[in-house]
Amino acid sequence: MSQKAFVVESGGMRLDRYLAENLPDYSRSHLKGLIARGCVTVGGRPRPADYKVRPEERIVLAFPDQAWPQSKEFAGWIMHED
Repeated sequence: MSQKAFVVESGGMRLDRYLAENLPDYSRSHLKGLIARGCVTVGGRPRPADYKVRPEERIVLAFPDQAWPQSKEFAGWIMHED
């Protein structure tokens, strides 16, 4: 599991929006899902997506491991057959 941490510089923004602005490679809905699953903590505690972040708070985002293993044997799989 990989982690990414932030220290909030200026507060007042919703947690999901703050993460979306600081992690442009991820959609806001994906980040909301991670927040709902408890993968995001603020000050060591899980918070809801609408939580207003405050200056100096520490946000930690723990990315869960991939649910699907990466396999190089994909070419042999039958995905659909009529």
